[in-house]
Amino acid sequence: MGGMGTSNAVRWGPAEREARRMQAASLFEQGVRQVQVARLLGVFRQAVGQWHGAWQEGGRDALVARPARHFARNFLGPFEVGRRVPDPSVRELVEAAVVSTF
Repeated sequence: MGGMGTSNAVRWGPAEREARRMQAASLFEQGVRQVQVARLLGVFRQAVGQWHGAWQEGGRDALVARPARHFARNFLGPFEVGRRVPDPSVRELVEAAVVSTF
């Protein structure tokens, strides 16, 4: 089954995916339609649509791979929650609710 699918995408690393986006940019610059770009590169049309929008907004630079963002989980401990609530009357309610759940 050689059609479009995600099985190849799983094997593509960041460099291969960026190379594919740069190939798409070259095709966009030549005026190739998005549906044809998807067929030529063996990717979903939706992906090509996203790449095309980014390319129109920021050119090739918009298609360069960016480092993954790793967001730190910002969980508050049970006693930190009350300190983040500015209104003292609300703070007491929050602290009471938090303490009663532990």
